[in-house]
Amino acid sequence: MKEEGIAPTQCTYSTLLESYRRHTEIREVINEMRREGIEPDVWCWNTVMKASKRPQYRRKIVNEMKETGLSLDTVSWNTLMNAYKNPSHIRQIMEEMRNEGMSPDVASYTILLKSYSDPLDRRGVIEEMLAEEIKPNVATWSTIMNSYDDPLVLREIMEEMRNTGVKPNGTLVFHVRECML
Repeated sequence: MKEEGIAPTQCTYSTLLESYRRHTEIREVINEMRREGIEPDVWCWNTVMKASKRPQYRRKIVNEMKETGLSLDTVSWNTLMNAYKNPSHIRQIMEEMRNEGMSPDVASYTILLKSYSDPLDRRGVIEEMLAEEIKPNVATWSTIMNSYDDPLVLREIMEEMRNTGVKPNGTLVFHVRECML
């Protein structure tokens, strides 16, 4: 590109970042961006975070974003949460998110749901969502349904899902039918 006299843009670098998975390659792209006078935006940093599954690395990226004056968006917070498996860690991040003026969304709560193995804990998260007027989506209900194999319970959940205005997709219907066999 440079040989042709075309200067790379934020979009160019963001596309490059999506193609890399090794931290050293990603760091090289970030450093090159900065040498070109292009500071990574939130979307770039979110892409960088997604490249690592390690919570400490994602936390480091969040800290770097904050140090450069960037405000995290919901995708940033959810990407950070998604690296953790312990519900207490996820809840801490949700609280941090609230303290910075952002509200957890349906994806945030679905990540929290996945961190619980006990169906009763998962049901508690659904109640929490509804109390905060956050409508569960198909992914949320699917996470709940994966906790059960009792056809009667699954039918009740499907009815509850319909009552919240969410239509079951083919995967959920198949799961219920498989449990009935």
